[in-house]
Amino acid sequence: MNKIILFILLLAISFLFFGELLFSNKTFVYRDIHLLVYPGKLFATSCIRDGFLPFWNPYILCGSPFMAIPYHQVLYPLSILVYSLPFAFGIDLFFFLHILLAGLFFYLLMRDQGLSSGSSLFASLSYTFSGIFLSTGAIMATTLTATWTPILLLLYLRSLKMQSIKYALLSGLVVAVQFLSGTPDYVCLDLGLLFLLTMNWIVYKKSLFPIKSFVLLVLAGIGLCLFQILPFLEFVFLSDRMGGLSFSEVSLWSLGLYEILNIFIPLGTAIPSDGYILPYIGQKMTTSFYMGILPIILAISAPFWIKRRFVLFWTAAAIFSLCLSAGKYLPIYPFFYKYLPGFSMLRDPVKAMHLFSLSASILAGFGFNRLFSKDITKRLILFLFFYLFLHLLFSHTNILFKIGNGLHLPYRVIIEEVFFWKYFVAGNCLKVSAILLGYSLLFYLIYKAKIQRSLGLSAIIILTIFDLYTFNGRLSYLINEDFYKEEPKIAKNLKNGRFFSPATAKKMVKHIGGKSTLEDFILSKEVLYGNMGMAFGLYNVGGYEGIYLKDFNSLTENIPTRVLLKIMGVQDILLFGDEEIVSYKNQDSVPRPLFVKGKRVIQDRKSILEYMKSSGFDPEKEVILEEEPKEFQNAKCKMQNAKCKIIKYEPNRIVIDVDAPNDGFLFLSDTYYPGWRAYVDGQKTKIYRADYYFRAVQIKEGRHIVEFKYLPKTFIIGLIGSLLSGIMVLVLFLCTEKATVLTKNLLALHGI
Repeated sequence: MNKIILFILLLAISFLFFGELLFSNKTFVYRDIHLLVYPGKLFATSCIRDGFLPFWNPYILCGSPFMAIPYHQVLYPLSILVYSLPFAFGIDLFFFLHILLAGLFFYLLMRDQGLSSGSSLFASLSYTFSGIFLSTGAIMATTLTATWTPILLLLYLRSLKMQSIKYALLSGLVVAVQFLSGTPDYVCLDLGLLFLLTMNWIVYKKSLFPIKSFVLLVLAGIGLCLFQILPFLEFVFLSDRMGGLSFSEVSLWSLGLYEILNIFIPLGTAIPSDGYILPYIGQKMTTSFYMGILPIILAISAPFWIKRRFVLFWTAAAIFSLCLSAGKYLPIYPFFYKYLPGFSMLRDPVKAMHLFSLSASILAGFGFNRLFSKDITKRLILFLFFYLFLHLLFSHTNILFKIGNGLHLPYRVIIEEVFFWKYFVAGNCLKVSAILLGYSLLFYLIYKAKIQRSLGLSAIIILTIFDLYTFNGRLSYLINEDFYKEEPKIAKNLKNGRFFSPATAKKMVKHIGGKSTLEDFILSKEVLYGNMGMAFGLYNVGGYEGIYLKDFNSLTENIPTRVLLKIMGVQDILLFGDEEIVSYKNQDSVPRPLFVKGKRVIQDRKSILEYMKSSGFDPEKEVILEEEPKEFQNAKCKMQNAKCKIIKYEPNRIVIDVDAPNDGFLFLSDTYYPGWRAYVDGQKTKIYRADYYFRAVQIKEGRHIVEFKYLPKTFIIGLIGSLLSGIMVLVLFLCTEKATVLTKNLLALHGI
């Protein structure tokens, strides 16, 4: 197949699935997109366009590292599309491009394994437009990282086959890009897969070169993105992930054994909502596991048809990934949780379905390559009758009611919804039957030479596209892009300070009831759910991140809300009235920058929390430190009015004008975190951890300009390390290239 024709074909199929994004004013809204991704990208784009990197996010959690979290993809190369194009269109094109790249990469991978162009395209469709790949688009970062897996595998397999250091280094470059794309979990899964492939190759070839190749890949990948890894590790060490999460947290989104049927019964645990497909029961991360009925049949058949080591490896990988995805329902995940270092820091077992999608699509490609040497018409007809049986079973029995009751359907479920689910699943089985009938007729006509094989092959590809689009074409909820531009009504009351919304989460869960409609998304914006406040420049003492600082969790879990709101400088509390959300001024709030004349030193951190809960603690009179400051005594004179005014409050820089009546401390209710530096009248000064979680600097009597700057050392060290690693990788790559050319010339000279 001509490469240009292939590109045009994949482009056309991508337009079929996501053309609406590019040719309308629609954009993503569902799940993490509007709670986290869109506000984060708005913030990052604003900073980049203003000429600085968004190291720090001041809008949530009293300030939090931003660029340290790979999820935000600040320095991911393709993020340039978001920064340089009109914002909504940039995000849409950003996502669309990854769909196209995934298809191209997978096609190249299968061609490199010796498959025909038709088989390679078939496998590419199975991977790129599978429910596993597309439904995680609600989180976006997972789809972005999974895009690079096929090209990583292609380069690494070339390294093993050719014993090439060059391809090992190129594989490392792809690993670095993957890490920057935002999903470290997927990077770990891919590296685990490559390690197993390495061990398999060592046994098969009886050579130690695969170990050398794997080590080079890992070192190159880590070295090239040290500027992202080091800040991320710093954040992880200070987060709630350090020391591991509880097993219940880690295994939350486990794949129930009944959900595995979704591989065969499309959207068996999902339900439509406003024309889009959303999860209904079971885990809520991946809406669909459907890869097309013919691809999954061929993936199952390939190990029986093809007795090749490579095919057997991917069969084992597919089975292993299914078992890993089951999480708490099978013993393999608990075993890794208990004995594999670092495993307890990863969440959501269902993410391992990424490897199943990869493995099954590879097997489907090999099965398709042997398609015309096998008569599978009878097998397809057998499956056809099976799906007709399922249709009758679901249509005329109450088995889905029993399943729903046994699984304890979440949130509010009314009887009409269960009926709708019942006939939705039954209808899908009937649709699969019709598609199988189409496949059966095509294969029959091909085997009987009624139509040309090339024409039949084209018809099979078209039917596969139809199959995938029928069930996976509307997995992502889209909304008018003006949704993110129109301020909520409450925003005008919250412009000058921090807000707190204690009932937001409960209200949203109660209202949404596990489903998502246009009204639900509008409500989520009106109540500033998740990080929606960031999109409008509003400061939320709460917020939504995948990882939280451990100290923040300890503080909020142990200190009474009234004291917290006072310390954090919360000026507005959002509550729900009968018809709308209203804001109430917090009369007990203290200013965000506050001059405090007294101090108390408590070195034991648990004791600090105990003291802060006591009636004797007054944040306006004393600051709690964890070490004794130099040359300071509590002021005994009568306290006069102190003046503290924020002159500039930028993501990485804060400037405060302080007029202190006596010696004391400038307390700032922003997060204490490594990388922040403080200057008093241009002279560097120490930042003390204050009141367990916040910051304070020592101030002498008089008027001063205090400046806080954030530039993490881990980023600087990592950037230097990445530059050095890049130079070393380039030198090694060029030296290897020259050595290869020299060897070929010597062999040619001797007639070998």
